[in-house]
Amino acid sequence: MTEILNIFYLFFIFNLIGFYNLSKNSLSIKITHNTLLFLNLALFFSLIKNSSQYFLSIYILLSILIGIILFKKKASFKNIKSIFFENKIYFFLLLFVFLILSIDIISKLKLGWDAQNFIFLKTLHFLNGKPFLSLVELDQPHYSHLGSYIWSIFWNNGFFNNEYNGRLFYLYFFLISLFSFCSHFDNKKIFIIAVLGFVLLFYKYKYFFGSQEILNFSLFLILSSTIYRRVYLNKKVSFIEIIFLINLFMWFKNESIIMLFIIISYFVLFSKNLISLKEKLFITFSTLFLFSLRLIVYFYIESEIVRNTPLFDYQFEKTFSINLQILIDNFKIVTYYFAGHIFLNPFLLLNYLVMIYFIIFSKTNHIMFKPFIIFIIIFHTIFTYVAFMFNFYDVKFQTQVAMDRFLISTCGIYSLVYLIIYNEFKLKNDTQNI
Repeated sequence: MTEILNIFYLFFIFNLIGFYNLSKNSLSIKITHNTLLFLNLALFFSLIKNSSQYFLSIYILLSILIGIILFKKKASFKNIKSIFFENKIYFFLLLFVFLILSIDIISKLKLGWDAQNFIFLKTLHFLNGKPFLSLVELDQPHYSHLGSYIWSIFWNNGFFNNEYNGRLFYLYFFLISLFSFCSHFDNKKIFIIAVLGFVLLFYKYKYFFGSQEILNFSLFLILSSTIYRRVYLNKKVSFIEIIFLINLFMWFKNESIIMLFIIISYFVLFSKNLISLKEKLFITFSTLFLFSLRLIVYFYIESEIVRNTPLFDYQFEKTFSINLQILIDNFKIVTYYFAGHIFLNPFLLLNYLVMIYFIIFSKTNHIMFKPFIIFIIIFHTIFTYVAFMFNFYDVKFQTQVAMDRFLISTCGIYSLVYLIIYNEFKLKNDTQNI
């Protein structure tokens, strides 16, 4: 019973992060934006000693203050009240799914290998109020620290203190990114079916046992929604939103940076008039600037880390001494597990089947979307082979245990196809009904 109370309490706390300053026309998107703001501020405060002890409290107090200011205005009160009534399906469905999955997570309490050996140690580091600079004392200090910091700030802020409080925020972030994505299915029944179907196909406990792949996947879902709004619906996307999103890609997993560069390179170099020249320049310089900041942190400020632990875990000595037979063998191993994990994972399998359908049969009016999806598939596949063929001493073992999480971490961008196909069918039906 206490655990159930804790889940409801955490759900309330998480909502305080995302549910203030609501927009009547884009509730789920606004909630996602507020959460992105929270995560970017968390990144800044993670550089400050002992900040995990007070950051969340300060942020929630400010959220409540903003809420009080809004409630004092009669028009705003009526507006907020109408938002909750008009979106009651959203709120009840979010609570229902969060409750069910939270119960599953707290009933198992098993951490993954990476989480136990690297991420959890950083979580304890921040939980004990130690400074960012002393991360050099830990094993694999080059692993991104943001997920661990988020984990730590919620640890002591539940109905009772428990490590899983932070991992339940991972779940919440996944759900609001999913709800934001599915909100583009503007039919309520289709929205509910999409959310529940997505969760049933996707959810596995191992995606929530402490590793940061689920944070990556959630970012790619949000990016898919953003691209869809800007390019397909031709709606304005603020530069602040772009900055927040790009910045987070820099601080969860290294593979997210590579995938982000692949996606941005297409829109900047090959998309012609899909986005304006001003947007291309802004995205390019913002990405390079934020990437440079990360490099500065890890190469200059953390020079001790570079001396003691390589920034990237690629085995260059092995790469340079590799012969053709080893290369062929590694290629076969990666191909076997690449294909195997796709066929064994219903979510991944459906993704690839839908993309094949989209490429062959889709007649979308936006002719640049097919080249974009083909471009992403090609370079995502190349990236996968390079990452596993040259990265590990034991290619077979590492590919076997890590391929599934790697694909989940990087495949969220493919979800864009579902929205395009949905709109094609909707447009077709609307045309037939005229």
